[in-house]
Amino acid sequence: MLTKILGTGHYVPESRLTNNDLAGLVETSDEWISERTGIRCRHVADKETTVSMALKSAMLAIETAQIDIEQLDLIIVGTISADDLLPSTAC
Repeated sequence: MLTKILGTGHYVPESRLTNNDLAGLVETSDEWISERTGIRCRHVADKETTVSMALKSAMLAIETAQIDIEQLDLIIVGTISADDLLPSTAC
């Protein structure tokens, strides 16, 4: 049996939260956070859900693989932040 990964996809939420945004909420600063973590901003799922982000990632993977969606045999979804317990995000 031959198995290949033909394409991968990714998606990050549109909304961003910078260290300066956090400094407006709690006592901290961009310098303090970035020195300790290297993080300057993070993407925050505002309108998006785990499922909607997975769908956008999957469509990009299909596009980069240059295959027709009918050719798919298997889609693997892994998450620790599901929208609901049942049905699972993978459904």
